[in-house]
Amino acid sequence: MPATRTLLLLLLATVGLALPSGAPKCRITDTTIMQGHAVTMSNQGFTLSAPVRIFLSYLSLALACLLLFACLSIGSGSDTDNCRSPQATYTPGGAAMTITVNNAQATAFMGILAYVSVGSTQDSTLTAMGLTANPPAHVGAFQNLAAMGLRAQTTASCAAQNVTNEAAESTITHNAPLQATTPYSLTWTPPAADQGTVTVNMVISIGTKGTPYQILTSVQIASSAGTAAAGTTSSAGAVNVAATSSAVAATSAAVTTKSSAATSAATSAATSAAVTTKSVATTAAANGITTATITVANSISVVVVTAT
Repeated sequence: MPATRTLLLLLLATVGLALPSGAPKCRITDTTIMQGHAVTMSNQGFTLSAPVRIFLSYLSLALACLLLFACLSIGSGSDTDNCRSPQATYTPGGAAMTITVNNAQATAFMGILAYVSVGSTQDSTLTAMGLTANPPAHVGAFQNLAAMGLRAQTTASCAAQNVTNEAAESTITHNAPLQATTPYSLTWTPPAADQGTVTVNMVISIGTKGTPYQILTSVQIASSAGTAAAGTTSSAGAVNVAATSSAVAATSAAVTTKSSAATSAATSAATSAAVTTKSVATTAAANGITTATITVANSISVVVVTAT
């Protein structure tokens, strides 16, 4: 009897764990997770962060100082939303980077589903809107999965939701109930090709059915290839001051040329109008016609003609 009771308790414990071998889906959908957990999503204090790589040249340092001054000058109010921390960046085909889960309470968790999708919109926002036909691709690849008790999501799960993974490890979940605590770090290798801005998506489960889960606020990671388009960069990643200055000078010259052309056109038109007016007045006088000019609003002149 004791052995039977022990086996029964173990079976109940296994059933009680929420998805002990990993999440069954390839995308984060709140309604689906809520049904599996039998509770609604709640904020458990988990946050995401990705490293920001800053390369400062003299020009970028000056711009940073100006931005800081502008932010301090704004003071309190909604406008301060424009003063935010620099965005994390990845280099296509470049070095791996660390994505970290934080929690001030060092809360432990047992389940996870994570992926990085193309675009700047959190994927759970798209699934909540029912946009499931053409989901954004999952890109890059997470590393060291086995050592962390994680696994790649199954091909069948992703195919069922029309998700394209760049690599098998583009979408990951737990292989067995985790005993993870924060800070919890994942190593992610960027996509081989430039994908523009990408979004880190993650949901964390505290553990058993009936216990909380949280869909974390996403983090966006910009492509260094995309940011380079705004200004030439050197091999060290710093802004090339000479190239940027040349671009500014060229733009200034173009504006000056356009302004000069507009001024010349206006002067020519004014001169032509004056000559025409003088010619009309001379002709009128020669034929015994008296003219009087009345100027009204906006410098519009009306000529009153009187025959003598």
